[in-house]
Amino acid sequence: MIRWIESVRSQGSPHNTVTIIFDGQPGIVSPRPSGSVQVIFAQRESADDRIKKIVEYSPRKKSIVVVTDDRDIRYHVRSLGAAILGTDEFIARLQKSTPPASKTEKTKANDSKYIPKTIEFKITTEMEKLWIKRNPGSDSLG
Repeated sequence: MIRWIESVRSQGSPHNTVTIIFDGQPGIVSPRPSGSVQVIFAQRESADDRIKKIVEYSPRKKSIVVVTDDRDIRYHVRSLGAAILGTDEFIARLQKSTPPASKTEKTKANDSKYIPKTIEFKITTEMEKLWIKRNPGSDSLG
C-alpha cells in the first residue's frame, strides 16, 4: 500500500505528505523511510484516536484530507474542518490519475483470477474485522 501511494503520488504536490496510521507498534515489518509518505504506529492508543488527535491539534485542519470509511472518524474530523474521502473514492481518483499500466499489469487485469493489491488489502481488512477478535485493552490477537 505504501509503495502504491508513493508511485501514484496521491498527495498532489511534492511539498505535501501522506501520513498512514496503523494500529499497534512497529514489528517484524517496518516500512522504509520515504520523503512523501510518513508511517505512524499508534502504539498505546487506537489508530482512530491518533487520527482524531492529529486533526484536532493541526493548525491547518482545512488542508487535511482523511481517507476512511469509519463513520465515527468521518464525523469527528469533518466537524473539525478536515476534508473526507471514502476509500473507494480515493482509489478511484488515484486510478484515474495513474499512467497507463504496463503490458504485464494489463494482462493481470484481464485475468479473471487477478485481484488488485488495493482491493486485496481492503478485503483482508474487512475479513479481519469480522473474524479476528481482539482482547479489550490489548494489542495482541486473542
